[in-house]
Amino acid sequence: MMSRTEDLLSGIASTDGVPDLGTYPFHEPDALREAHLLDVRIEAVSARVGLLFDLRHAIDFGPGNTGVLIAAGVTECSWVAEPQSTGRTAWTVMGFDVHVGGAFVDADVFCFPKARLTITASRFDYLAVDVEDLTKVADHGLDSEEAIRANLAQWSSPVRLLGKSSTAG
Repeated sequence: MMSRTEDLLSGIASTDGVPDLGTYPFHEPDALREAHLLDVRIEAVSARVGLLFDLRHAIDFGPGNTGVLIAAGVTECSWVAEPQSTGRTAWTVMGFDVHVGGAFVDADVFCFPKARLTITASRFDYLAVDVEDLTKVADHGLDSEEAIRANLAQWSSPVRLLGKSSTAG
């Protein structure tokens, strides 16, 4: 089934029939390690936050070339990073911690160079997807802006859903 990445964030795309990934990536310490965090989108009106990951660099390369993490019922979202001297930065995931406690779930994404994304929400859903036509891994230091964008998932990218998981029972 083909959808757009942004349709997954807004909840428009159906995930019926998509295989269950179990607890991946929520209870596997290195599940997203070395993936690149591409974008964070806040949908304030629905209290949702979406994270877009390029999985082609990840140590534990699960299904798909792209990961979409969706936080629903968001009560807090913060990004803290050291200033970068370059126009573009490949934010490499070095740690991904999820803590379920009571009615809320806390998630921390630790990136290199030094950055941290923290989200508190009522639930998190993870979708493993394939973005077609990603022909090569972009080189942020050498490639042109056009070449980089052409080889990265975008919120407007058409995707094929491969697997899903959730912190909700």
